[in-house]
Amino acid sequence: MDSIEKIRDKDDSIFRVVEEIMPAAYGLPEIERYKSTGTVMLSFFTRLGFLKTGILDVAETGNIYSFNVLFRSFLEHVLKVNYIFMRWVVEQNDIPGQEYLSLKPLEDLEYFKAWKWIADKSKDNMEKFPKELLKGLYPSLDKQKLKALEEIQAKFRYRQLIQAINAMLGESDINFLHKIVPNYSQLSSFMHGGPKADDFMQEYISEKNREKYLIETSDLTVMMFYSSVRWLFLMLAGIDNQYNSHLAKIHEEIKKYY
Repeated sequence: MDSIEKIRDKDDSIFRVVEEIMPAAYGLPEIERYKSTGTVMLSFFTRLGFLKTGILDVAETGNIYSFNVLFRSFLEHVLKVNYIFMRWVVEQNDIPGQEYLSLKPLEDLEYFKAWKWIADKSKDNMEKFPKELLKGLYPSLDKQKLKALEEIQAKFRYRQLIQAINAMLGESDINFLHKIVPNYSQLSSFMHGGPKADDFMQEYISEKNREKYLIETSDLTVMMFYSSVRWLFLMLAGIDNQYNSHLAKIHEEIKKYY
């Protein structure tokens, strides 16, 4: 069995190749016809990289609870970026990224609603209702557009993501979802403070079992992170075959370890 140190060695080795070829990917948002999707793919590369590093750091401390919170968040990020990438493969347009980015107003609305709740509980008055505040930020956002955004948001919920990805991959195929789905469901208890987390913690109370779990899951994290990097370069190569050599480099380096 590997150690966290050996997993870091794998990570460092593959990342050296990523650093070498990554400048090519930074030009994705400059490709006008895929500007939004390119921007989103790069954003997820950065976010997943931070989460991957955090997971390895926490694994070294043996803090399995924090580890599982991070890993559950990592899995959700992987699902979303995979969905966006696969839709791009199928649709060959910028709509996947545009839809994802269009959801910012709904996040702002939830923030305004939270302040409205505080104001109501403290018997204070907000000068404007949440939707009025939202209108101030997004003047063109009317009731019809808001409803359309809510329909887009539904596509990015867990079950819808799973169904959409499975449909694109093929229902009968063994794919990466068979690794993610059970873990995602089990780890939701850690993310949301559910009671099942106690059962999980009890299962790994033994130091030997806990260490085995942390090492195997850290290795899975590194593998999935570089799978997402490969999606980024598959997109580039799909746009222009001059990037085939970049894709080949990352693919060959990943193959050494996974």
